[in-house]
Amino acid sequence: MGVAAIATLFYADAVSGMTTFTTGETPDQTIREALARETGDANYSMELVGEDAEALRAVVNQGIDAHLTAVVHSHFQWQGHRLVCDVDPTDMQIILRRLHDDGSDVAMSLRSGILSTIGIEEV
Repeated sequence: MGVAAIATLFYADAVSGMTTFTTGETPDQTIREALARETGDANYSMELVGEDAEALRAVVNQGIDAHLTAVVHSHFQWQGHRLVCDVDPTDMQIILRRLHDDGSDVAMSLRSGILSTIGIEEV
């Protein structure tokens, strides 16, 4: 495999503040740092409906996976048709990896949406 085939695209856009990586290749450390900048010491909060809520429910409910990890420090609660999420940064790493591993359009869109809120774009 040539170097170009395994290289990760990295581009920092000074105007928008977005950092761009190849889909699925954003380093864990970059995500951790972006989450810390965005939330400080707090968890990442979001509310999801429809297919996004179901995609998140599916990846969270996998239990222990092949990486021997599980989502255990976060809180999720259904309020009517809305999934209210309070996600621990460690669990967010697991969720983002699982969304990528899922590979469905909905999962990838949700991953992209979450990353964009912390200043990361994957193309």
